[in-house]
Amino acid sequence: MDRASYYRERADHVRRLAEMTWQDELENLLRRVAQDYEEIAKNLEAGATEVRYPEPLGEKPSDRT
Repeated sequence: MDRASYYRERADHVRRLAEMTWQDELENLLRRVAQDYEEIAKNLEAGATEVRYPEPLGEKPSDRT
């Protein structure tokens, strides 16, 4: 499996989880995570050689230790 298809598979999985939840806040969070996976897949397909992962939700770079 190529790297882009892995991230698309993860996006599909997270979207299915979002559809199963009854909590709006959790559903929105899961949909944002799925979108992040889709963007990584698109970048890889466009020839990106390095994946820059999105910052964890709710965490600023200065919050890391």
